[in-house]
Amino acid sequence: RGIIGGGELQWMTAGRGIMHEEMPHPSEEGYQGFQFWLNLKSTQKLIEPKYRDMKKGEMKSVQKDGVEVRVISGSYEGVLGPIDRSDLGVSMLHFVVEKDKEVTIKRDITKQGYIFVFKGNGTLNDEPIHARTAYTLSDGEHVLKAFVDTEFIYAEGTPLKEPIAWYGPVVMNTRKEIEETFNDINNGTFIRN
Repeated sequence: RGIIGGGELQWMTAGRGIMHEEMPHPSEEGYQGFQFWLNLKSTQKLIEPKYRDMKKGEMKSVQKDGVEVRVISGSYEGVLGPIDRSDLGVSMLHFVVEKDKEVTIKRDITKQGYIFVFKGNGTLNDEPIHARTAYTLSDGEHVLKAFVDTEFIYAEGTPLKEPIAWYGPVVMNTRKEIEETFNDINNGTFIRN
């Protein structure tokens, strides 16, 4: 069980034998939070579950020219994040860009990536961007210019090139695996100590 507050993070690998639920409580500003799901390789779907809270100050950041980059996973300019999912090629970065500043984002050619702008607006490669919108990135460099203070999450990872079967909170590779998982849940054999 973990409790996180503003600017904090929890990272969970569900694996086998864990049921989870999020119970958010509003702050004075209301609700704000994100939940990103990463698919695991078929060989890792039933691994031992893991959970980690990251409190303020645990995420290292890089600050330069009106841009702060908080490194969650992967690295940015030599700064490593507290979460290592290099086995999936995952990088997850929180960008804070001041008004009238710009930043260049480089997406690796071997990965897929996107940004989710959750505050502010501006342009991405001279095309308008808006808050509460995701933008898929092609490989190479992308220039984001902020018209007002802007924040976004950048995420990239190596494609698994495996089939996906999904139902409710369960993500597997085949429909049969989904059915087996729900049989385990219904039989009381899914959760293990």
